[in-house]
Amino acid sequence: MDHHHRSVRNSDNIPDIFIQALPYNYIVALNRSRIALNLFSQARRLYLISFSLRRFPEAWANTHQAMLQVQLDQKV
Repeated sequence: MDHHHRSVRNSDNIPDIFIQALPYNYIVALNRSRIALNLFSQARRLYLISFSLRRFPEAWANTHQAMLQVQLDQKV
């Protein structure tokens, strides 16, 4: 049972004693829900970016140009 717990990343600063008291299935579900939440927020971010891209193409073109200019300045 001990090796199961070691494979779980404790990224939320939950005390180790508490994690070991939890059933393994619960920990797996917790990790899966965290991953799902991350994927959801990334998808939402991409949607918002694409939405604003369609809505304000010239603003995005200017931003992109500025970013390219910064990259060129850093290379020199």
